Amino acid sequence: MIAVSHIHERNTMLKTMFASVIALAATISLAAGAAAAGAVGVQHFNLSSPQQCMTGKGFLYCFSSVGEETVVQAPSGNMNGEINATFSFSASSGGTVIASGTDSIHQHALLTDSFSVVQEVGAHETSTVTSGGTTCTFNGDFHATELNPATLTGRIQYNNVTFVCV
Repeated sequence: MIAVSHIHERNTMLKTMFASVIALAATISLAAGAAAAGAVGVQHFNLSSPQQCMTGKGFLYCFSSVGEETVVQAPSGNMNGEINATFSFSASSGGTVIASGTDSIHQHALLTDSFSVVQEVGAHETSTVTSGGTTCTFNGDFHATELNPATLTGRIQYNNVTFVCV
């Protein structure tokens, strides 16, 4: 039981960290796409999806999301992107829910007109997963400035992570 619990905790933490990286990459990708299109001003991207379910190996898996990404490009070419979203899932077997969870994300990034430096980026996330009577909560709070993806340099102002299971 301890080994399974440890693996479950590690997988939950990796999932939420991966989701944060994907969301940040989406912010930068959408911002770059908007810039390439020459769009100046505010653009909104709907991240909401009604519940969708699929079956496999005797389980029913359901997912949904609610959220929006906002991208603002200034005439200077600087870009600001922000994501606010909540993702939910459940897994059931024989009509009984065996695991469920939510992941709430708020991320923002300010990029220069050349997109070579991320002037400012913040990621704030809370993920809660319940399975087998155990509830695990991951909280991540990250903020950095002057990140250069090419040189892997920048200033991390804070990086606070907690992971608790009860």
